[in-house]
Parts: sequence; structure tokens; C-alpha cells
Amino acid sequence: MPPYAISQGFMNLNILFTLAFAVTTFLVSFISYKVYKLTGRKELKLFSFAFLSFALAYILQVILGIVLKYKLETVVRAKFRTAVPFITASTFSHEILFSVGLILLVYMTCKTRSKQLLGLLLGLVLIPILFNPMSIHVFHIISSFMLMFLVLFYYRNYRAHKNLKTELVLIAFVFLLISNFTFIFAARQGLFFILGRSLELIAYVCVLVNLRLLKK
Repeated sequence: MPPYAISQGFMNLNILFTLAFAVTTFLVSFISYKVYKLTGRKELKLFSFAFLSFALAYILQVILGIVLKYKLETVVRAKFRTAVPFITASTFSHEILFSVGLILLVYMTCKTRSKQLLGLLLGLVLIPILFNPMSIHVFHIISSFMLMFLVLFYYRNYRAHKNLKTELVLIAFVFLLISNFTFIFAARQGLFFILGRSLELIAYVCVLVNLRLLKK
């Protein structure tokens, strides 16, 4: 993505990383929805929708990465006849979709069906992102705050039920928090970007393994 300091040499690696995230998060969404249908646990339905939102966000990143690599922005803009730069629109869409996924996870941990609370969370998170010109930094700061909330929730869950499944989920969200925090510094140093991507991959694999265990 443009705001990050990654060289052309890392562009292919970044696209592969993002494609792996898209596939993994979609699998997490699919499996968690299947488990929801088997168990009827409402939180798994929200979990499934959250990871589906992540998957769509990463699909946008894959498309954006291809556009940047092959310098297709002018072609895309001409085809869709839009005055809005494709890169800006894609970046905003990714931020919104990823934020919606985190909001659904936070809402799930609140164990409430209050639509007012969900609407409040959506407004508080999305409005600053949409109306701030430095939204990529605001996005990562807000995301880090929500991830800290989720880490605290899953830590308490692990303390109450110490087993491999709760441990894997806790590790996953700790890694997601660290990776998201490193992206704040990725605009100046590409090493932070690669580190963040690697931690993201480990996190999603942990969630996927946990769901496989839960399904069994």
C-alpha cells in the first residue's frame, strides 16, 4: 500500500502475503459459520462475519497491490470514469472493512444485542477514519486500541479456561496487536512492514488451527 515504505522488490512478497491473509480469513469465516450452524452459538456468527469483513479487506489489498505493481491506476480510473483516485478509494475501503471486522469482534465480547451500541461503535471508529487526511495512522491507532481490548478479553478467557484453544486465540490477538502497532512505523522503515505482515500470518494460522480443534 502506498503509505508504507516498501520497495518494488517487496511488492510481489506483499501481494503473496495479502493473498494468504485473504484465503486464511475467509476459511476462518467459513469454518466458524459452520460451527455456529452446528452449535447455535451467536458469538460464532458474529466472529464469522467479522472475519468475512477481514477477507474482503484483504482482497481489496490484493487488487491494489496488483494495480501498483503493474502501474494500472490510470487504466482503472479511465475504465470506471471516476475522479476519485483508485489508490485512495481502495485504501479507504480496506480501512473501513477491517475496522468493521474489529468492531464486530468488540461488539461480540460485550455479550449484548444492543443495536444502539453497535451503531455507536461504528460511528466512533469510522467517522475519524473517513474525515482525517492522515487516516492510515488514525486507522492503525484506533485498530490497536480495539485489539488491546480484545487481547484483554481473551486473556481473561484464557485465565478462566486454561487450554490449548483459549491459548491459541490469545496468542493470535497478541500477534495481531503487535503487527498492527508496527504498521504505525512502517511509513518510514520497510522492515516494520515485513515484520507486521509475518506476525499477521502467524496470528491467522493460530485462529484457523483453533477453529479446526473446536470443530473436532
